[in-house]
Amino acid sequence: MMPIPLETSAPHADDIPCIFLVIPFEPKMNSKAGFDAVVNSAICKKEGDLLKAYKAALAEPIIKKLHRLLAGIDHQSHHKSLAIMVSPLVEKVYFFDYITVEWSRFHAA
Repeated sequence: MMPIPLETSAPHADDIPCIFLVIPFEPKMNSKAGFDAVVNSAICKKEGDLLKAYKAALAEPIIKKLHRLLAGIDHQSHHKSLAIMVSPLVEKVYFFDYITVEWSRFHAA
C-alpha cells in the first residue's frame, strides 16, 4: 500500500477570499436611500478587510460579484435580517425572520 502524502496542493480555506455579512433590517431601511446607506456602510468595511487580507487580483472579483448581487436585492423585504455570502464559487442572499445572536452581540459592542 502506498503512503498518502501529507502535503497536498489543495487550497486551504484561508486562501480563498469570501465575504459573509449579516445585516438586520432597521426601520430606516424602508426607503431605498436608507437601505443603501446601511448596506453600503457595512460593505465598505468588508471590502477594506478583504483588500487587506488578499491581493487585489483575488479580492476584486469577489467585490464585483458583491456589487452585482447587491443591485438585485429587494429593499422592501418584510424580513428581519439579511445575510450575504460571496466567494469565488457562491453568491447568495438569505432573508431571515429573526435577528441573529451573532449580530446582536456584534452590534452591541
